Amino acid sequence: MAQSNNVTPLFNDLAKIQRDHNIACQDCSLYRLCLPLGLHSDDLAQLDQIIKRSQSYKRRQSLFTVDNKFTSLYVVRSGSFKTMISASNGRDQVTGFYFPGEFIGLDAIHQQTYQSNAKALESS
Repeated sequence: MAQSNNVTPLFNDLAKIQRDHNIACQDCSLYRLCLPLGLHSDDLAQLDQIIKRSQSYKRRQSLFTVDNKFTSLYVVRSGSFKTMISASNGRDQVTGFYFPGEFIGLDAIHQQTYQSNAKALESS
C-alpha cells in the first residue's frame, strides 16, 4: 500500500524493511515491551506462524468500525492509531491513542464486536 508523506523517512524505511523481510517477534525492537516477552520459545514460534504481517494503513484509513464483527487483535508496529466513539452530539470522542508495541481491539473480545472506530493517525 502507498505511504503518505506524513511520516519521516525512518518510518517509511522501517515499514518497508518489515514488509520485505518478514521480521519475527524476537527481532522487533519493541519485543521487550510486547506480549511475547513471557512466552517460551516454542510458544513464540507458534505465535509467529499465526501473525498476519504486511498490513499497512494510510493516514485516516480505518482499521475497524464500531459493531463490526471481531476478527483480529492488532499490534502497532510503527506509526499510531486512535479509537473513537460517536458522542450524543454527533461528534467523535477519542477513547484512546495507540503507539508501537500496543494492542488495539482487546475490548472486542468479550462482546465479539468492536466497541469503537479505529483509524490511523499517520502511515502505520
